[in-house]
Amino acid sequence: MLEMPSTPEDLIGTVEQPLPAPSPVRFEQEVLDAYTTLMHGAARERHAFEQAVRIYQAHNPGLPNDAARRAVANIICHKP
Repeated sequence: MLEMPSTPEDLIGTVEQPLPAPSPVRFEQEVLDAYTTLMHGAARERHAFEQAVRIYQAHNPGLPNDAARRAVANIICHKP
C-alpha cells in the first residue's frame, strides 16, 4: 500500500491564508484611459462615462451602480 507524502507545515499555512484583495489602483488607469480615449473620439461624454462605469463594475462585481458611478466620477475628477 502506498503512503501519502507528508505535507510540510509551512505549505499548509500558506494555502489556508486568503489571497489579498486586488488593489483598485490596478484598474483605475484602465477606467481613466477608456474615458479619455472615448472623449477624444466621436463619443459623447455620457457614452464615455457609461463605458468607464462598465469597466469599473467588471473589476468590482456586485458593486451597486450608484457606487460604481461615484467611484468613476472620483477617478475622473482626481486624474493626474
